[in-house]
Amino acid sequence: MDMHQSSIITVLLGCVFATQADASNKLDSLADSCTILVVHISERILDDYIITVDQMVIEHGYLEGFQTKYGKKNYLFSQAEMFGPDVTLPFIRKTDGEKATIRVQQNFCFWEAGSITVKPIRAPIGGKWEYRTREGSWMDNQHGDVWLDQVSLNNN
Repeated sequence: MDMHQSSIITVLLGCVFATQADASNKLDSLADSCTILVVHISERILDDYIITVDQMVIEHGYLEGFQTKYGKKNYLFSQAEMFGPDVTLPFIRKTDGEKATIRVQQNFCFWEAGSITVKPIRAPIGGKWEYRTREGSWMDNQHGDVWLDQVSLNNN
C-alpha cells in the first residue's frame, strides 16, 4: 500500500468514526427531553436473545435510534402528535427460537412527563420479565426510562 492509499483510508476511517460520534451526540442531546422514552436492554438479555428493529411494532411514536453502551443496547423512542411512544419489543431466544415479548408505553408529555406502563406479553414457559422504570421530568429535561434487566425462568 502506498502513502496515497494509506492517507485515503485514514481519512475515510476518520469520517466513519466522526459520523458515529456525531450520531451518538445527537441521540444524547435528544434524550434530554420528557418526550423521549429510552429502553435499556441488559447485556444479560442480549447474551440469550436477539432483537431486531424490523420486528418491533411501534403503535405510536418513532424510533430515533439506538446506542450500545457498557454492554447494553439503548433504544430511543420519541412521541408523535398527541401520543407518547408505544412499542412492542419481540425477543427470540438464540438456543431454541422461543419468543418473549414486552410492551412499553409512555404517556404524552407536554407540561409534565407521562406515566410509563410496561406490560409483559410473553415470557419463556415458566419464566418472567424483570424490569424497572423511571418517569421523566419536563422541568428537569429528563427522558423516561425502562430497564429490561432479565427474561428468566422462575428458578433463575
